[in-house]
Amino acid sequence: MNKIDHISNLPNPILHHILSFLSTKEAVRTCVLSKRWVNLWVFLPSLVLDSKGNESNFEKFVDCVFRRRESLHLDSFKISYNGDPKILKKWLLHALKFQPKSLSVVSTILPLALPGAVFRCESLEELVLDMPYLEFESMPALRPRSISLSHLRRLKIDAVVRLGNDSINRLMFGCPLLEELSIAGCELESLMISSDVLKHLYIGSCGHQEKICIRTPNLLSLELYEALLGGYTFIDMTSLVKAVIGFGGFLDKHDYLWGDPYENADVLGALSNVTHLKLYGEAVQAFLQKEILYCPTFNNLRSLYCWTDDTFYPIAGFLLSTFNLEKLTLFYTECCISSGRCDDYYDTRPIDPSFWCSSLKEIEILGDKYETKRLVKEILAYNENHDTKIIHA
Repeated sequence: MNKIDHISNLPNPILHHILSFLSTKEAVRTCVLSKRWVNLWVFLPSLVLDSKGNESNFEKFVDCVFRRRESLHLDSFKISYNGDPKILKKWLLHALKFQPKSLSVVSTILPLALPGAVFRCESLEELVLDMPYLEFESMPALRPRSISLSHLRRLKIDAVVRLGNDSINRLMFGCPLLEELSIAGCELESLMISSDVLKHLYIGSCGHQEKICIRTPNLLSLELYEALLGGYTFIDMTSLVKAVIGFGGFLDKHDYLWGDPYENADVLGALSNVTHLKLYGEAVQAFLQKEILYCPTFNNLRSLYCWTDDTFYPIAGFLLSTFNLEKLTLFYTECCISSGRCDDYYDTRPIDPSFWCSSLKEIEILGDKYETKRLVKEILAYNENHDTKIIHA
């Protein structure tokens, strides 16, 4: 009995969809299955190319792919390669001819190989530039002469490069539909990130010598990783729903801890409309001790995750401003930095049992078991809602 090859009888679009789950190299190998599969890979809507350290053979393979590929539009083009910058630049220019919607480049030679045409490809809706860490005599700058990405909605730059104020301004102006911006590992020389359309912003492990101002009236989510205390000013964040801030140090430690108490204390005010808030990092206590002196009311906050140490009062002071909180997660750590200037505040604003709103449904305690038991006892002493669920993780 002859076996029927049902898969090969499927229409081309379905077979192309199946092949899209493979790397391009794996998809090309299917050409040996039968005559039906010989040229299927040539029409793939996406190309995923990864040298995996074998640069020489990889170069021949990619050249062959481009020679055989039909001149159709690409949905996406992703390449990982660390060889000759001139070769990578040639491939990127070739890929742009197919007018891809998504372009992703992972390379340690990225600053040397990135053609300016990438920033003028009007078909792009997503652009990912990923340069793993590599030692440079001087950190290269990413400064495209012109940017015209009228359809770009998502931009991710994870690279050891300098981003100047002019580059950020050109990005915001040249990407009028940009909704998601992710910047990591960069040295920021920009003093302003301003956009009326941005909805999601991530800044992680970025160095900067000056304070950065962020004005994003339609931003829905904000995530800062290894953020410097005193390093950010926020303007018009009224649409913000979710904020995650990991504190990694100080822009100026002495000035933040012992300078003007009213300076650099406007972060909580900018976050007051969020429904979900996560605060972590060794400088959380110092942050709260300064910010809660004039903390706004968090009427919308439903979920709060926060680091704390054996000084529970900074987080308790913050909870004075949360009336509709439903879930509280506390992570106990001994690594928190204190500002050492909160005693006067608690003398004038004692902890009142009324700060525990009746809507609190769940308290989750993480970290050291001995200390968390003490924290639970202290929380329960003030908790008016006897139905609150206590979870020890």
